[in-house]
Amino acid sequence: CPVDLAPDLCAREPAAAEAVEAAQNPPKPTPALPVGPGPFHPLDSFGSRPTDDVVLHWNDQALAAIRTRPALSPPVNARALAIMNTSMYNAWAAYDATATPTLRDGWTRRPAVERTFERKSMAISFAAHRALTDLYPALADTFTAFLTRLSYNAANVSGQPDDPATVGVAAADAVIASRRDD
Repeated sequence: CPVDLAPDLCAREPAAAEAVEAAQNPPKPTPALPVGPGPFHPLDSFGSRPTDDVVLHWNDQALAAIRTRPALSPPVNARALAIMNTSMYNAWAAYDATATPTLRDGWTRRPAVERTFERKSMAISFAAHRALTDLYPALADTFTAFLTRLSYNAANVSGQPDDPATVGVAAADAVIASRRDD
């Protein structure tokens, strides 16, 4: 019987005695399990699969670039991801019927006949390539090799407005210029 409780109450109300005992001596909490990457979640289990969208593959490239520069602070890395992803979004938006780009200068919505998966993927890839090579110039060869693995030629930007590579490069250039001084 707990010290604070009258002995006759312990005999008459054993449940009350147990409740008082439990309140006075709560069980120790169990330790929390780790959350996120660590021994239970190796980094190799994350990342895109071959069947994933090209956006995920370019994000993998950006994250790999960030890992090569561990001295950079999280806000700097977040800025780089924002520039690349905004560039990809603006390139994609040109091929969508209703999307609104974040920057409108020099931007045109592409005609419905051009709104194909292939053209969107190409514009997105060239936007990501341009943004990443601007952000991480020392890794430009790595990004160009990845663009080549996607079956695109980095030198094949015609400058014509109907060329998805041109659309992607223009989208990235606009974002890069708008973020140049921040």
